[in-house]
Amino acid sequence: MQQLLIVHRGYDGSKLNEFIGRGRRAPSPGGLRYAGYYKRPRTPGSWTMGFNAQDERVLTIKPYHLMEFWLRDMFGGAEYQTFLNNLPAYQKDPLRPAWYRDFTGLVLTEPELNQQSDGYYTSTVMGRGLNEWLYSEPIDAAPGTAEADKSGAAETVAKEYVDENIGPGAGLDEGGYSRVRVGLSVEADSGAGGTWSGSRSRDLLGDVLQEVGNTADGPGDYMIVQIGDALFEFQWRSPYWGLDKREGNGVRRPVLFSARMGNVENIFSSISYMAAASGVVVYGQGVGSTLKPGTAYDVSLTTLTSWARKMVVRLKRDTVTQASLNNAARASLMTSRAEVSITSTVKEILSCRYNVHWSVGDLVTAEDTIYGRQIHRKVTGVRVALEVAGEQGSMVNVSPELGDYVDVS
Repeated sequence: MQQLLIVHRGYDGSKLNEFIGRGRRAPSPGGLRYAGYYKRPRTPGSWTMGFNAQDERVLTIKPYHLMEFWLRDMFGGAEYQTFLNNLPAYQKDPLRPAWYRDFTGLVLTEPELNQQSDGYYTSTVMGRGLNEWLYSEPIDAAPGTAEADKSGAAETVAKEYVDENIGPGAGLDEGGYSRVRVGLSVEADSGAGGTWSGSRSRDLLGDVLQEVGNTADGPGDYMIVQIGDALFEFQWRSPYWGLDKREGNGVRRPVLFSARMGNVENIFSSISYMAAASGVVVYGQGVGSTLKPGTAYDVSLTTLTSWARKMVVRLKRDTVTQASLNNAARASLMTSRAEVSITSTVKEILSCRYNVHWSVGDLVTAEDTIYGRQIHRKVTGVRVALEVAGEQGSMVNVSPELGDYVDVS
């Protein structure tokens, strides 16, 4: 059980408004009719909110303002307090000791006006998370330069690319305009992760970071996090944003999503090998005998039978070195695995709560009780949705998104 509060900030970080669910017909202050956000490491995620269109605060919402989504766990208790105590100070507000900031997004639409079937007008505003900035610039450097060619620990490479393209070291583009996102810094580098080598010129920053984050011998997750009213930081976690809480992890209390645990209402599971590849070959620059490939293999498919062998070919013409070609092949193989799908309607119960027991980036286990399959997945995202349940009431639903990951165990 969660409560949701939305804080609206202007370009300088000053607080402009607060929104909280207080029923469908509540006037200002209040008036939230629905709201929600989709939080993910690596990619932008999204958010939306709809409220009473007669609320005069709609006139203060401008494109690229900030919307902060704060949560409060209504179960409370010692476990929740321990979670709060372990949070960094920038996620908390001393004036609201039981609340914490879980997600921040940019306003990317003007308020939309919609007349509802009950005759009331609703205004809707939408946007994306701060990781949107990672997909807003290419790596603006020529091949062969230090800004394009990188070799080092995955974390180091990722942070250099971010600093040089949207961070304090981004400088000016060819037209003389600044590429720096004001207020954005890069977390101090600890050199975590496996070695990544490659040349990525003119590629979209976010796409390159995905490749670096999937480094086979030392992956990592990353996110732009709000650390002040108008201050932000690119952060890296290795090997995952969260912790290993799979069944049998041997260290932590496991998280098992299963009907027999009482924490899901339903579950759907499927494993498909229709588009699965056992290997990827990537060709870079060169002609004839000079056209050397990079390769990556998933031997788990061919161990049982050679019938499973399926190779796919990709081209990466801006790539020269063998290490860079192999990294590109591994990144492509990550998107060519067997398709595992797990979807469920999760129930928040006292023993299985969002951010108290499981969080974005954690490795968890889902179980279908009919076949007895326990499938390890990563919480690659979470959807938090406020729905008004009555004239003066509301409820918040939390649903994890379970996806693939690079297994380093």
